[in-house]
Order: sequence, then C-alpha cells, then structure tokens
Amino acid sequence: MFQETLRLKLRYILWPYTRVLLALVAGAALFHVALFKALPQYEPPDWLWTFVGPLVGGLLVVLLALWPNFRLIKEKQAGKGSLGQLLAIVALAIFALTWSSGGHYLRAMLSPLQPLPTLAELSRYAPTRYYQVQWLRLDTLHAGNGFRSEITGRNSEHLYFNLFIACPAAPSADSTAAVPAWVGFCYTHEMSSRASPAEKRMALHAFLVTSSHQFNLDNARPCAYLARSPNDNERAGLREAATHSTRYRAAAEPPLILLPVYEPFAQRGRTAGRTFWWSLGIGNGLFLLLLLALPLDEVRRQALLAG
Repeated sequence: MFQETLRLKLRYILWPYTRVLLALVAGAALFHVALFKALPQYEPPDWLWTFVGPLVGGLLVVLLALWPNFRLIKEKQAGKGSLGQLLAIVALAIFALTWSSGGHYLRAMLSPLQPLPTLAELSRYAPTRYYQVQWLRLDTLHAGNGFRSEITGRNSEHLYFNLFIACPAAPSADSTAAVPAWVGFCYTHEMSSRASPAEKRMALHAFLVTSSHQFNLDNARPCAYLARSPNDNERAGLREAATHSTRYRAAAEPPLILLPVYEPFAQRGRTAGRTFWWSLGIGNGLFLLLLLALPLDEVRRQALLAG
C-alpha cells in the first residue's frame, strides 16, 4: 500500500513537477540573458520585475502544467477544496522566487564594471550599471533633500520615515557645469503608526539627527563602486530630492541616480544568488515533505492503479 502510493506520487506528481521546475529555471535564465543582451539598460519597474511578473508567471505554470497532477491529493472535508492546494502554493512560491532572484543575479553578474577617471567623463562611455570612479567628489553643500512618510501594513500599523539625499557629482562647489550624475543616500526609520503625536515628533527629530550623522559618515567612507539605482520607489524619491538642489537643471532626461556600494564588486550578486539557492533548497524540501505526508484521493488512486 505505502509503496504503491509512493510510486504514484513520484510518477504523477514529483516527476512532472521536477521537469517543469528545470524547464522554468532554464527558460528564465535564457530569457534574462536575452533581455540583457537586447536591452542592457532596460530597468523594468521593481514591482513588476520582483513581484507581479514572477507571481503571475508562476501561477500560470502551476495552473496549466501541474494542477491536474496536484488534484490527485485527497480533497478536504465537505468539498472545501483539495489538499493539493498546499503543494500548489509551495510550488508557486518556489517558481516566483527562483525567477525573480535568478533574474537579479544574472543581470548583476553580466553587467560590466566601467572604470572612469571622474563622473564628468560619463557621457564618453556607453551606459552601464556599474562604475568605478577614480576621483569622486560630491558637492554636499548643494545636496537636494527629500522626505516621505508612509503608513503600511495589513492593519496600517507601520509608520515609515524616509529621508532621501541626492548629492551632485561636481569638480568643485562653485562649478557651473551641468551635473552628470547624482549620488544618492536613503535612510529609513520604522515605528508604530499608533504612537501619540508627541512620540512621532520625537521619533522624527531623532531620525533626522541620526540620519544626518550617518550621512556624514557615509560621505567620508570610500565606496568600492557606484551602481545605477533600480527602478523603484527609492529612485523616485532620490530623483525628487535632486530637483530640490540649486544645482539641478531641468532636462529632457531625468537625473541619473547612482548609489554607493561598499562591498567588493565580486560580491554584487551575492544576495540574489543566496535567495535563489535557498528558495530551491528549502522550498523543494518543504514540497517533498508535503508530498510524502499528504494522502492521495482514493478514487483517483484506484483509477490510476486500474489504468
């Protein structure tokens, strides 16, 4: 009985799932490499690239390729759905995480590091994602500042303070040349949205003081290289902060935002790579445990044995 059930699970659930997973990983890798080669500077919105796209794609794969197999799992009582939905949810999470983290990892590893004497020579080179600047000077006297507060959470329980500082890269503080790029710094503080107004004011004041001190430390700290800011809310906040600087001049293109990176360039894809392998390891381990623990639907099991 147990051996027959295990054989059916391996043949009709685990093997199709493994084939789909391998095809998805290979297809995602080819897609991300082709997209990078065709459009090396294309930056999709972060919400689309990291969340919505992988989730929608993973859901379609699960529904079209795997759900008929997952329905072999026994249904819940009173027709409230199949326990196979648990397998579907785990598979969806694995597919979405591997697609997203794999894409971030490949784009990071494929992007070259462009050495520059100064950012003033930026226009002489083809745009890329990473820059190593030999001599970097930031005009902190004319830095632009921006502040945002937002309330998030399922019950609107989290209050976030966000401070954006965009420093023009210039040879001197009195330079009148156009700013080739802005180096951005972002600082965030979280607190309860249910705090009293007095507590919020005190927290905001402390946050601004701490952020100012941290900015001075970050500005004095040499960075390993500069990276283009991804297409997310942080970049929008830094671009808005740049417009508040007296050095800002309106142009057809939005200001180029670069972020300082202090880790060695060889570690640029480390976080995305870890997410990719952790999602595969832990996710597939959980999938196997569920597959072994969940019982098969007896009617469908007998039909498979008879067929």
